[in-house]
Amino acid sequence: WLGKHKKKKTRTWSVTQPIIAGERLWTLTCAADLSNGARFVKATRKEATTQVKTFKLSSGTNNTGLHSQGSALAAFCYLGDTARRNQAAGNLNRLADYLVLPDGSDREGSPWYAYYTLRLMQNLAPIYARCGVPFDRIYAATQRLEHFLAASVDPGFHLPMIGDTHRAGLGPKWFPPGSEARWAATRGEEGQPPQSLYEAFKGGYVFG
Repeated sequence: WLGKHKKKKTRTWSVTQPIIAGERLWTLTCAADLSNGARFVKATRKEATTQVKTFKLSSGTNNTGLHSQGSALAAFCYLGDTARRNQAAGNLNRLADYLVLPDGSDREGSPWYAYYTLRLMQNLAPIYARCGVPFDRIYAATQRLEHFLAASVDPGFHLPMIGDTHRAGLGPKWFPPGSEARWAATRGEEGQPPQSLYEAFKGGYVFG
């Protein structure tokens, strides 16, 4: 791949979109760490730098940015580049606040994407811990998402098929014991039900 895409003109949208770039950067970082090969280290630095420099919040920004910026954070921690590590973490913090509205609803108009975003954010926790970067803003976003997801399930404990959501349930392992999201994920066997029977959200939802 590195040989094929040396030149900028070969880098079409299919290889530069955030989710693909992020997964590739994960692989490069692992390859550099395992081999200590100069070529992999150089490529890791180049790819990670591109991800943080090209990041911006716009109408097309979505959860795929968590892949690109999360991988950049891991890469710069490995490379020992504190300034760019902090830049990647700052991008992730801004992205979390952008994707998850103040009331916990998602900007993308899909409860499934909200659930997917929550899991991506939770998976960032060990990276933040290893890098020694505060996780508070990402954690706060996941807490908001938990409340939204607890309210979003229908009486059959499924996510409603809104936007790109399929008829799916929530997984208990993603939610703490005693929480309303755990109640929704366990079909009422654990946790506590949401306090409100009906609730409206700024993301464009009304749930009951």
